[in-house]
Order: sequence, then structure tokens, then C-alpha cells
Amino acid sequence: MSKFPLVSIIIPSYNGEKFIAKAIKSVLLQTYKNWELIIIIDGSNDGSEKIISNFKDKRIKYFKIEHSGSSKTRNTGINKSKGNYIAFLDQDDVWLPEKLSIQMEYIDRFGSDIGLIYCSNYKLEDGRIIIGKRKSIKEEYIIRDYNYHGVILPSSALLRRETFNDAGLFDEKLELRVDHDLWIRISRRYKFLYLRKPLFIYVMHPEQIHRNKKLAIKSREIILNKYRNSLEEMRGNYNNWYFKNGHELCELGEIKQGRDYLKKAIKTTRFPIKPIFTYMLTFFGSRVYRLFFHTKRTISKKYFIKIHPQSDSIVKYYQSL
Repeated sequence: MSKFPLVSIIIPSYNGEKFIAKAIKSVLLQTYKNWELIIIIDGSNDGSEKIISNFKDKRIKYFKIEHSGSSKTRNTGINKSKGNYIAFLDQDDVWLPEKLSIQMEYIDRFGSDIGLIYCSNYKLEDGRIIIGKRKSIKEEYIIRDYNYHGVILPSSALLRRETFNDAGLFDEKLELRVDHDLWIRISRRYKFLYLRKPLFIYVMHPEQIHRNKKLAIKSREIILNKYRNSLEEMRGNYNNWYFKNGHELCELGEIKQGRDYLKKAIKTTRFPIKPIFTYMLTFFGSRVYRLFFHTKRTISKKYFIKIHPQSDSIVKYYQSL
């Protein structure tokens, strides 16, 4: 194999005219140069195709399909790709220049047992880089099994092509959580390598599809049913998904259904203080329930958000694209 094997980068794009140029520019700035960029336009009706067509680099190709959702769009990109490695980039995210170079160095170092390598990120929200709630690891990297509770964002992932031969492609029946579903299948054959170093900017905005609670609940239900018999074997914190479905159903006013999920969360959580409190809160009615969590989010956003010490320089890089 070549010292610098071809990496196929796949961007699914749906009405992404606000973001797509920055995503493409961040690929062009990669210090790792042997890549092809495949953009699948998923039935867009905005000006994104014109923006994409203005980039004349021969490594960039784009294809148009009828609007089909992220699974079909990514699968189309995979099928059209030629690289030994596959990387995904969402249209509203951007990579830092060393993203591919660093990941290719690590995946080559640790050999074929590693099927997927992923990394931390800088979260951009309201024009600033905020520090998330998750605990940071001290090690430079960790080799691990996939944790069902963990979040591996597509823009962070680099995979060997053979992982798709073993695990299959994205499930086109799912509308959300399609990445979780694939990661679970890949983890049956491969280890995952996590890099502590943030290598991309995750851009938060109101148009993101994961904010659609009804779709999120439906997709979690499908995955929970699909892997019900193997979740404990995989040591996954599926109780967190029980809690999320219960909480979001209650916020939508579906209190009875929400309580059923919260009960499951209580039964499967070792120290169920949070699900018990949330369950008890449902008896005050949906209006009080929604008001409580809306107030909690507002106070947290106003007084408890931590700004990353490198916020200014990272935002400046993003704005320069």
C-alpha cells in the first residue's frame, strides 16, 4: 500500500448554502493531500450546487440524488468512492488542517484491529467555543470498545474501507442515529481509537436535524429494539437512551409514554437519582414539566457555560474560511 493511501471524504449536503463553502475550504486546507472529496447533493433546492461547482479542484466531485436522507446520501458517497479509507464531514462542520494527517498516522501505527478512529472537537455556539460537560481524558489516545452511550460524531470519524464489507452500510430505514447504528455493528469486529486532541469544529445551529425530538425518539426506539438482546453484552449504557426518550416525550406532552421510558431508565440505572427526580416531576403536569426544564436550560446557558481558552483563535479560523 502507498505510504499516503487515498482517503475518500464524503459530505452529504441538503440545502447547505450557508455552510458548505466553509466545509469544502477546510478540506482544501488539509496537510494530508491524497484525498478525494465526494459531495452528494440530497435533493437540495437552494443555491448550494452553484457554490459547490465554483470549486475547480479536480479532487472534488459532486453528484445529485432525490431527497433521501443522510443514510442513503452517505451510502451513495461510499459506493462512488475509491479510497482505502473513508472519512465523513457534515456540511455544517469544518476540519482543522491537521485532521487527516494525525488520524492517518495513528490508524497506520495501530494496524488492522482498529476499524475506526475518532477525535474530540471544538463546539461552536453563538459565536464562541464552549466547553462541554463530558470529562476530558488525560491520555493522548484510548483504544476502546464502542460505548453505546458515547457520541462519535460523523465529522470526527475515519474508517477503513473493509469495515463496511464486514458491518454493512448505513441503515436506510433510520432517519436519525444512523451513525450509532453503524458504530454498533462495526464494534462487533473492530476496536475504536479515540484521540483527545480536538481536530474539527462542531457547529451548533437551530436547523440541525438532531433537534427534531420526534425523529430522535423514533430512531432510538428502532435501535433499542434492533439490539435489545445484545446491548448488555456490549456493555452499553442504553439506560441513557431510555431516559432521553422518556424526558423528550414528556417535553412533547406525551406524559404517559414518557413515564414508561423513565421507569425503564430507573430499573436499568445503577444510581437512578436523575430518572427518579424526572419521573416524579411528571406528576406536576406537562406545563410545569416543560417550564422547569426550560428555566434550567436558560439559567445554565446564561451563568454556567464555560468558554474555551482558545475560543478567539478557533473562531477566527472558522470565520476565515
